[in-house]
Amino acid sequence: MLIKGRIASLIVIVLFITVNTCHSQNSASEISQKYRSWILGSASIDYSHALIQQRYKAIIKNAEEAERKYQRDKNKDGIPDVLLSAPFNVSNDKNKVSTLLSNYLFPLSLAYHLAPSEKYGLSNTYYQSEKVEQQLLEIFNNLHAHGWTAGVDIGVLHMDKYPQTGYIGYYSGLSLRCLGYALSVFLNKELLQEYGILDRELATLDFISKEVGPEYETPILWQQNGFNTDAVRSMFNVRWCYILSMKNSQDQQQELIYFSKLLNKSLQIADGWADMIKPDFMGYHHKGAYLTAYAPFGFHVASILVAHLDGTTYQVSQQAINNLSQAVLHTRIYCNKYDAPRSAAGRFPDKLGSSVKNLPAFMYLSHLTSPYQHELKGAFNRLWDEDFDGFKNDYLNNVKCGISYTGSMGEIEQSLMLAMSDVVAEEDPNGFWYYPYGGLGIYRQNDWLVSFNGCSKYIWDYESSKGGENQFGRFSRAGVLRIMAGGSPISAEGSGYHNSGWDWCKLPGATTVDMPFELMKQKKYKNSHRLFTTESYLGAVHIDGQHAVAAIKYNAPVSYDTPLKKLKADKSFFFFEDYIVAMGTNIQGLSDGNYPVQTTLFQNGLPKINSPSSLNGEKLTKAYHQEIKEKEVFLSDAQGHAYYIPKAAHLIVEHKIQSAPSDDGRRNGSGYFTNARLMHGSEPEKESYLYFIHVNGGSEGAEKLVSSHKYLFSIVQYNKHAHIVRYLKNKVTAYALFKAQVSLNDEIVEESNVACLAMIKNIDDENIELVVQNPELGKIDEVTSYNEINEKIGHASSSVQAVELTLKGQWQMNQKSDEVSIVKQDELHTVVRFNCFDGQRVISCLKKK
Repeated sequence: MLIKGRIASLIVIVLFITVNTCHSQNSASEISQKYRSWILGSASIDYSHALIQQRYKAIIKNAEEAERKYQRDKNKDGIPDVLLSAPFNVSNDKNKVSTLLSNYLFPLSLAYHLAPSEKYGLSNTYYQSEKVEQQLLEIFNNLHAHGWTAGVDIGVLHMDKYPQTGYIGYYSGLSLRCLGYALSVFLNKELLQEYGILDRELATLDFISKEVGPEYETPILWQQNGFNTDAVRSMFNVRWCYILSMKNSQDQQQELIYFSKLLNKSLQIADGWADMIKPDFMGYHHKGAYLTAYAPFGFHVASILVAHLDGTTYQVSQQAINNLSQAVLHTRIYCNKYDAPRSAAGRFPDKLGSSVKNLPAFMYLSHLTSPYQHELKGAFNRLWDEDFDGFKNDYLNNVKCGISYTGSMGEIEQSLMLAMSDVVAEEDPNGFWYYPYGGLGIYRQNDWLVSFNGCSKYIWDYESSKGGENQFGRFSRAGVLRIMAGGSPISAEGSGYHNSGWDWCKLPGATTVDMPFELMKQKKYKNSHRLFTTESYLGAVHIDGQHAVAAIKYNAPVSYDTPLKKLKADKSFFFFEDYIVAMGTNIQGLSDGNYPVQTTLFQNGLPKINSPSSLNGEKLTKAYHQEIKEKEVFLSDAQGHAYYIPKAAHLIVEHKIQSAPSDDGRRNGSGYFTNARLMHGSEPEKESYLYFIHVNGGSEGAEKLVSSHKYLFSIVQYNKHAHIVRYLKNKVTAYALFKAQVSLNDEIVEESNVACLAMIKNIDDENIELVVQNPELGKIDEVTSYNEINEKIGHASSSVQAVELTLKGQWQMNQKSDEVSIVKQDELHTVVRFNCFDGQRVISCLKKK
């Protein structure tokens, strides 16, 4: 009986293994077929739809361009000039190889496999063409003959660099630009097998992507969450194509298991400065928030992969899906409608609208089981706009393959299914969000957006590159305030943030030095960008999304390659419904050449010189320059936003043709602009400013602010210790407390033990809602540099940073809280402790005793 029992158990185990193996094999085969349908469209694709026809035609047009260029330039032996003519060298040939893979091999491969539709007039002469077949083989053989083989140097930096870089996985150069090759191998695997060269190409594909394969598994890899964003948006796709092209099913299963594990790890929340998803759901790369490049494309690629694995034995965890879903959802919070704030665009200040290209990420994730499915569908349908020019140019007709590839037939097919569904589009998001990992505050009311951005000991100032991008970005995070409320749809360009002629010293809301562009320009790449300040005070807090305060102790990083020696300012912005109160104190500055320090209220690009703004009720419609001193001023910008300055010590208002270099400094541009600036002198020591903004208030709203500000706001305190403003209409008080243990002029708060931000809303005569944020994240004690963020501190976790507010009078908590406690009380005072963590706000409701 015992022997029979063991035999029976063995039979069950064998049957389980057999069934499980068969299921895995079927899953792998199904995934491969699903991905092929994603590239080419499903068997039931509806070619009658105009957008599907347009995407199809764009793909054929791309192939025609590849064919034309391929045949155009041939050498004396009749060989196309685009092919390699010497052994491959990564330094000399990476651009040519990248072009060959993406601009020739892939477009021809795709067209070769894309079936025509005679019924709908979609012709394709490349489909199964013997001529194209021979061209494809010619390219594959040429690449192989000149060194594109297993062992080729494509510029991958290996895991042994991790202790120095703090990056888990690091990729650069040609290693980011191999996807055209990978997709071509996947699409042509039967053809390559027929000609006996599939094994050869698979060996190459395996080698160039093996750093995200099991061969490079190491204990270091699993010590921390997250993964390099560049790898997710590029190399993951390359490895994916290799896995789905494999011939050995058992090896394929093991690869898929490892791939799913690595993808799952990549989508977990990463601490410190590590890629990719942060605790506030910002996307990271280069140890900073990247909202228009890298991260959104990483999210998009990850959503494609996660969707293909869903429902199989290789699907990622629910937590990974939830994290990615929230990261994607937050992209539509800080973009309006498709444009992100320029200050958060890294080294690409002229590329702000990438969210339209990555819109399908919402769609993919909306099909997966999660608490965010409905929200993703509603967001997708709000953002889907077929009439928007950018939709056509940047998404629908964008079928080229680069670092990543998203312009497939299957993508437009699946997107249309959701767009044409009965899912109701969401309303424009409204509220206030603060992202401590980006130093970014977002205030949205109605359909407009205001962004605030700064730098600190955790947030670098700006990024440039050896190639010359963003050469004039030094003040990108100098407490910048941007209003995006113009255009149809609303955009950066429509809101006056033009590129040609933009003055890089005059950033709205920012306190900067007005220096010549040649002196402002980055002179050397190393140690002159991605600089941290000595201050941790950068934060924001809100009550109910309608009232908020954001503040920064700005201490500009001093780079050796500019005349700037010192620039400091304590700055705050108070958001109350349609109004903003802007304050600055303790302004200090010094530079070689005595260049003036300024705070810019606005800089608007104009469609024409007579686009109106106003000054003290007078409409400005022509070239204009005026300096006003020691006067009350009200004015409106060309976007229709109202401004009021109770006392302008020295204000310059201009309406002019403006010339300035492009962000890379390679060309000059010009345009019509208007700006207003508060001037603080060349060596200010204790200068200050105060002004009010009414978003969309217009010239009438500007004049109205002269009197209305008195019954709308009470300026409780406005000095080097604190900025405190009370919004009288809604009984809300906001605090930017720059100094600890200083007695305040407020009727409720006596003092704070640390510098912090807070808000109080009077619910009634006895009850208040109190919200507190400590901008100190508690990751590091001392200021570091970009290159010092290594393995040791690269994944540094935040720690609790307690704030103790001393309140006047006796108060009690309405309910118990793990984050809030009363630690001391006497007849005159109550000390309330808030256990703040990771830059998040802590809320408490208190009642008078």
